[in-house]
Amino acid sequence: MLAIVLLLLLALLGVTILYILLTREAGQAMLTYGDAAIELPLEYFVFGLILLFISFYITLRLLGWLWRARTRLSERSSRKRSEKAANDIIKGMLEMSQGNWAKADKLLTRSVNNSSTKILNYLAAARAAQKMGNNEKRDEYLRLAHESAPNSEFAVGLTQAELQYAQGQIEQSLATLGHLRESAPKHSYLLGLTAKCYNKLQDWKLLFNLVPDLRKTRALPDSEVDQFERAALLGVLQQAAEHNNPGALKDTWSLANKTLQADAEMLRTYSNHLRALDNDAAAETVIRKFLDHKWSDELALDYGELTHSNPTKALATAEGWLGGHKENPHLLLTVGRLSKQAELWGKARTYLESAITIKPVAEAYGELAELLERLDDNDAAQECYRKGLDLAMTDNT
Repeated sequence: MLAIVLLLLLALLGVTILYILLTREAGQAMLTYGDAAIELPLEYFVFGLILLFISFYITLRLLGWLWRARTRLSERSSRKRSEKAANDIIKGMLEMSQGNWAKADKLLTRSVNNSSTKILNYLAAARAAQKMGNNEKRDEYLRLAHESAPNSEFAVGLTQAELQYAQGQIEQSLATLGHLRESAPKHSYLLGLTAKCYNKLQDWKLLFNLVPDLRKTRALPDSEVDQFERAALLGVLQQAAEHNNPGALKDTWSLANKTLQADAEMLRTYSNHLRALDNDAAAETVIRKFLDHKWSDELALDYGELTHSNPTKALATAEGWLGGHKENPHLLLTVGRLSKQAELWGKARTYLESAITIKPVAEAYGELAELLERLDDNDAAQECYRKGLDLAMTDNT
């Protein structure tokens, strides 16, 4: 635009000069300033204007060239600084992968002001600082990361929670995660880390309640969620039993998934808690339903140790299981015990002796000894006590 204006002015001056030359009526030009006045031929004035405009134009072009040169130098310098910053973060990450935390820290923060990814520099530097055991420096880098990208509060907070967990600061990590869950309650990685915190703190109730969300979001591998659910269920059952709360015990068990309810070891734990709360009737029900479809020697033994309100009915149930487990010494011991509860002494002796014949164990000898004492066969009872004691001592060595 400026060049066009100058060309128009030069054209106007050229036309003026041409007119003067053709008419030979140059005339005079007078310049005044205050009381001072200068008079000179018009052609001199015109040529002076031409020279002035030319000088002005050259000066402007020169200034423009200098400005563009300065801009190019600035851009080149900025580009070099950015390239150096990019190289530093690459080198820093490589040093981290090799466990050189101090070098990584230096490289990641050296050119951070020229980096287009300041938040990544600071987050990586925070990890390096923690590896060096400098939690204060770690927290400072996290603060700077947040300041460099205020809209990345969630990413910074999640990194902070992860680092706190790795450092063993479980309660601090859980507090950070709690704040983040307000804005992203179903974030899978957040839920997985929260579950790990609950597990570390043995907060079984919260962990148990979190399991459904863990499965829905696939926050963790199924195997790990299974482990957490199992541990949480055991913990909540234990707490309910310790607080003498049979209602909470049953409610918790009803919320467990079918796989855990069908697990013999888990069901045995539940039935033992029921027994501890003097609820043998409920324990009898869950054990009987389990053994009607699956088998467990341990649960079969537990069934014989329950106090049954109707021993005869319980005996009939256990004898029904003998159809598929005729020579099972555990079931024979249980049926012998139930026969004793039903005061069927002859049947009890037969079952207990059969159990001992198949597999002599101290418990069977003890039951038989008590029965023989009741039948006034003291010599045989003492012999059973001796054999049972010998087995017990052998098992303990």
